[in-house]
Amino acid sequence: MKARAEAAGAAGFITFGEAAGADFQLLDYQADGAGARLKVTIKGETQEFPVGIAGRHQALNMLAALAAADAVGAALEPAIAALATLSPTEGRGARTVIPVEGGEALLIDESYNANPASMAAAIGLLGAAPLGAGGRRIAVLGEMLELGEDSRALHAGLLDALLAAKVDQVYAAGEMMRYLWGQLPPEMRGLYAGSAVGLVGAVEDAVRPGDVVMVKGSNASKVSAVARALGGRAEQNSPIKQESAL
Repeated sequence: MKARAEAAGAAGFITFGEAAGADFQLLDYQADGAGARLKVTIKGETQEFPVGIAGRHQALNMLAALAAADAVGAALEPAIAALATLSPTEGRGARTVIPVEGGEALLIDESYNANPASMAAAIGLLGAAPLGAGGRRIAVLGEMLELGEDSRALHAGLLDALLAAKVDQVYAAGEMMRYLWGQLPPEMRGLYAGSAVGLVGAVEDAVRPGDVVMVKGSNASKVSAVARALGGRAEQNSPIKQESAL
C-alpha cells in the first residue's frame, strides 16, 4: 500500500499497527474490565496508558486516531488522556450488569452490526471477560448479511473463534447461522431460531449469576431485541426507574 501511495506521489507517511517499526506500534494489550491498558511505542518512545474501551481491535483504532492527530500537529498528551474517558455505546460494546435470579450477570451489547472480522473481535471480547462464580460465556449471534457466495463458509468458520474464546453456549438466529449451528458441538448448543425474536425468551431464561452474555449480529438481523430485553432488566431495577414508578 505504501509503495502504491509513493508511486502516486504521496509523501510524509505515518504508520500504525503491531508490526515492528510502526511509528505508532501496539506492544501489549491487557484487558481491564470495560477498558484496557496499552503499552505502545510512539515514534520510538515507549508509553503505557489506560483506555476506556476494551478490544485489541479498538486499541489499533485508537493508535490510528493518535497518528492522525499527530499528522495535523495536535498535542498527543491530551489526546492520550482523552482515551481513558471513552466509553462504549449501545450496540457497540456497551456493558450492563443485569439482575438475574440469585445474583447478577454481565451483558456485552455488540448488536449494532457485524461482519466476519468484527464478529471474531466481539467473540474475543467475550472470551477475555472475567466470569463470576459458576458463570458461563454465552454468545447470542444473529446472521451476518451481504456476504455473497462465501456467506455459508464465513458463518460456519466462526466456530474457531468460539472455541478459542471458550464459549459455553451459543444461541443463533437467521438462515445463514444454520451453517454455524451445524458445526457446533452438542454441548455448546443453546437454541437456534429462524429469527432473533425467537431467542429472546430462551436467553432470558438461560442466564444465571456470573454469566457473561455477548450479543452480536448485523443490524437487520434484529438480534438487538435480545440485548434490549436483557438490558431492560437493569433499567427496571435501577433506583431512578423504581422512584419514577411510584
